[in-house]
Amino acid sequence: MTLSRATHRQGRHLKDIEPITGLYGAFEDIGALQSHVVDSSTQSIAQTTPEIAAGLQTGRFTVTT
Repeated sequence: MTLSRATHRQGRHLKDIEPITGLYGAFEDIGALQSHVVDSSTQSIAQTTPEIAAGLQTGRFTVTT
């Protein structure tokens, strides 16, 4: 689904398969940052947006060093 959605983008957006699959591999195992992930693969924009907003409000996405 991700590849299909990405390769059918309009304009200059990233739509080549190789970089997309490379990004997928880079984010496949992110270890301690896993709690920052929002899996929107089965969500609409209307469902994803409030989840991200709530994460920003609660500090879920804050990275400390």
